[in-house]
Amino acid sequence: FLAAAMDTDLEHGVRHTLRNVVASSDVRIWETDLSVSDETYCCAPAVVWLQRLDKGRVRELHLLHRRSDP
Repeated sequence: FLAAAMDTDLEHGVRHTLRNVVASSDVRIWETDLSVSDETYCCAPAVVWLQRLDKGRVRELHLLHRRSDP
């Protein structure tokens, strides 16, 4: 599912700009701003990637989207 969703985003020109990183031996948090070149495609303005690691590999991934401003 994740790969298909990311492919769709890329097709519509969605780009991630890394804003902040927090990391430890078992958790990584990436904050990214999103921009889109296709004005008809709606996406959140930002996303947080919460990654739980096991021996340096991602074991669990959560994407948290900020709501768009009304």
